[in-house]
Amino acid sequence: MSFLSELKEILETLTSDCGFQYTSERLSGIYSELIKVGFDRIESMSDTMEEIVFKTRDDGNRKHLLKVIVPTEYPFIPLHISCELPNEMTEKYSMIQLLKEHETIVKKYQVIFNCLDDLDKSMHIIEPEQPKRNDFFRRIALGNHCSLYIQFELDYQQGSKPKHIRFFGSQQNVQELKKNWKSYEWNKQENIHENFLNVFQVQSKIDYTNTNDNECGICYSLNLNNQLPQSICKCGRGFHSVCLYEWLRSNPTTTQSFNVLFGKCPYCNEKITVKAIL
Repeated sequence: MSFLSELKEILETLTSDCGFQYTSERLSGIYSELIKVGFDRIESMSDTMEEIVFKTRDDGNRKHLLKVIVPTEYPFIPLHISCELPNEMTEKYSMIQLLKEHETIVKKYQVIFNCLDDLDKSMHIIEPEQPKRNDFFRRIALGNHCSLYIQFELDYQQGSKPKHIRFFGSQQNVQELKKNWKSYEWNKQENIHENFLNVFQVQSKIDYTNTNDNECGICYSLNLNNQLPQSICKCGRGFHSVCLYEWLRSNPTTTQSFNVLFGKCPYCNEKITVKAIL
């Protein structure tokens, strides 16, 4: 008995309850496509061939997955697809054409994938905690309760200085970071993380690459219910808004005007405010 005949019997047994019988022609067509694609491109496949996950390797040997749902009416209707890429892929009636488009898109963003991998390996990434391939942003801890948010534009070029940058932290520290960033001459020969280390360590009076003090000064954790320390005191200490709210609310010297609490920093006694949490 041939492979397709055995597969046909198995699939007919598996799908007998749903009232649909796979035809040998349909299975043969799918199998022929998989042969042309190459079984080395298959990451996983369901027993019924209804769900196939393909993989594409880029120049950095990173694996990019493409999930394909084969509808019952295929190839008369297009394949259903899902993947972690910034661009939506167009509908295709062929697995071969689908994978070619996937390879083209992966190759198009090779430079950004390289930069993101460089940052993930070398910097303290706060967000996202578990980045996906289509997460073209990073929030990087810089120390002194400061952080940097970077968003890569889709046409980002190798060796260029990123355009979409935002700093978080106390007003004084953020002003210094902006000043250093603006005056820094980007070195096209160095990796992106090396440029970051240069601008935030060498040119700053404060070593913003020391990221051991980013936790909340009250609960001593970084991430609390998916919230990072956002209330920054002049002394550089950061607090989760809910932690600072509870702290100030328990202090008898704290005053309140409308929905804002006015009190003192738990560390330096400088004035600090936080919005009331209702």
